[in-house]
Amino acid sequence: DLHEWETEILKRFPGGQVHFYNSLSNSYAALEAGEVDAAVGFVDERQTLATTHPYLAFIEEPFTVVDFGFATQKSEKGKTLCKELNRYLTDLKKSGEYDALRQKWEDPDRAGDVMGEYSFSGEKGKLRVVTGGLWTPMTYYQGETLTGEFIEIINGFCAAEGYIPQYETVDFSAELTGLASGTYDICADSVTYSEERLASIYITDPLMADEYYMIVRREPVLKQVSKASVFLKNI
Repeated sequence: DLHEWETEILKRFPGGQVHFYNSLSNSYAALEAGEVDAAVGFVDERQTLATTHPYLAFIEEPFTVVDFGFATQKSEKGKTLCKELNRYLTDLKKSGEYDALRQKWEDPDRAGDVMGEYSFSGEKGKLRVVTGGLWTPMTYYQGETLTGEFIEIINGFCAAEGYIPQYETVDFSAELTGLASGTYDICADSVTYSEERLASIYITDPLMADEYYMIVRREPVLKQVSKASVFLKNI
């Protein structure tokens, strides 16, 4: 299952090797230690990176931009949920609330957990929602509490549609495997589009786009581009 971001990497670095890590922070540590020649990160990580890894630097322009959405089971229930999510997201964007949510969560100066308050009636039952919990500010833990922009979108959806969300965090491959097997109802994470995925799950209309940035050591810069080893977010 080769995805757009990986294809772009292999185009730019013929013969390169892709290494996967279970978190962005681990990939940055590997880059700083010289285990890989470059890493991939996201612009909202720039301020954190400057503090935690001052010897690493972002290359200014994203090397690729990939649309993504949330995902649901390939079942009648999943088909209905996908339609409901698309309708909710369309209304959220038209009302301006979506832009306000993004501005609030993606503000580098936000004061910790800025989750709104939601009440869940539950007349339609419970939804098993899986997410990664490792991507600040989208899906992450503030202390013991799972929070983030993706979590607030799902909370708002469940409050509006009459569901009660029940969250579980696993690694990304387990998110998609669990969704395809029926363990989960919704994957609240950045699910990019591919024919292989669409054969086994439903993916909503594009929620937003991932801008992938290359991160390198300040000294030395990449020495052998054709042999570069690159980390990619596991999506």
